Amino acid sequence: MVIYGSGLDDKEPTWDHLAALLEKLGPHAAEVAEVSRWPTTTGTRVWVIEHSESDNRMIGVEPEQLRLIVSMNAELYVDVYFYGDDEE
Repeated sequence: MVIYGSGLDDKEPTWDHLAALLEKLGPHAAEVAEVSRWPTTTGTRVWVIEHSESDNRMIGVEPEQLRLIVSMNAELYVDVYFYGDDEE
């Protein structure tokens, strides 16, 4: 398994993490796509994970970012964890 991160502080906005990660991966998109097609590769994914106290989170992905994810033959997963008031 190969895992890359944005390199940003955890407190930075989620969309900044995605932008930074894709900026790092962009120059290697063709290689990532090639590896994604190997018979031994089980999946190629870009994960966006948000931890929030708000239950109304919005994560925007720009068209150019989507094109880059597609060019890597990758899936996009968005996972949001809500840590709200237990009394709600």
